[in-house]
Amino acid sequence: MSLAYQALLARGYEPRNIIILGQDMNVPHMGASDQLNSETLTMLFDGLAGILDREDSLVIYVTGHGDTGPRLTL
Repeated sequence: MSLAYQALLARGYEPRNIIILGQDMNVPHMGASDQLNSETLTMLFDGLAGILDREDSLVIYVTGHGDTGPRLTL
């Protein structure tokens, strides 16, 4: 995850504008993967909808390790 974070910084994104959901403690993050569920994602996107406008960009980067556990749906 820290490589994705570094890539965003290199592209000019400000750290205060980057939200990472995960457990990588080498970068600022929000939450942990065991707290990631439909409710937390809905809250996140509802919050973003209130602050983003047409000139903003939203980058969604998803990665995983082939987990076959329960699927997360919104």
